[in-house]
Amino acid sequence: AALRYVGMVFGIAIAGAILYSLAPVSASKDPGSFSPADIDEFMNGIRWAYIAGAAVAVTAALTSILAIRLRPRA
Repeated sequence: AALRYVGMVFGIAIAGAILYSLAPVSASKDPGSFSPADIDEFMNGIRWAYIAGAAVAVTAALTSILAIRLRPRA
């Protein structure tokens, strides 16, 4: 169970880092009043965070499949 929690923590941390590297905090000086440019910038950050998460999930799935196939039979 601990590994699952560590995975969730790293997933949130990485997604947040990607989001705020593409949509800087300076865009949220006045909460609740976003311009269309701020919304586009935020959505771009969200898009790349989801793409990165999907890439990690696909890599993990392929690694699991290869590990099962390469495991010696008893």
